[in-house]
Amino acid sequence: MNGLRVWIILAWISLPTVMFGGYSLLHLINRGSVLTPFQAKWFRAAHAHAGVLLLLSLLFYTCMDQTALAASIKHAACATLAVGILA
Repeated sequence: MNGLRVWIILAWISLPTVMFGGYSLLHLINRGSVLTPFQAKWFRAAHAHAGVLLLLSLLFYTCMDQTALAASIKHAACATLAVGILA
C-alpha cells in the first residue's frame, strides 16, 4: 500500500475536521437562533455528505492501490476524487 499511502493519510487527516464541523454545528443549533433554519439544514447536509464521501474515498484508495494500473493513472484518479470531494 505504499503507492497511495499519501492519499489515505490525507483522507484520515481530513476526517476529524469534518467531525469537528459537525460538533460545532451541534453547539450552534443548541445555542438557539444563531443559525437560520436554512443555514442549519445546509450545514448539516454538507458535513454529512463530506463524512460519507471521505469514508468512501478510503475504500476507493485501498481498492485502487490493489489494481494493476500505472502509478500515474492511480494518482490521477485519486487527485480527481479529492477535487470532487472538495468541490
